[in-house]
Amino acid sequence: MARYVYECLQMDQQTGTCTQAAFVPRTDIPDLTPAQVTGMLSLVLTAFALAWAYRQLGRTIRS
Repeated sequence: MARYVYECLQMDQQTGTCTQAAFVPRTDIPDLTPAQVTGMLSLVLTAFALAWAYRQLGRTIRS
């Protein structure tokens, strides 16, 4: 699936305004597979779980 961004194609140097703009395909954003998305979500959830566990451990030690 192609991603598009609204981009200025021609700029007027005198006024600093965009004279021609259009939606163009983005090539610097790679398409992600479902496995890659799942992997990234797993990494984020693991980080949150570790932070929560560390906080709980601190509460247990202080109690």
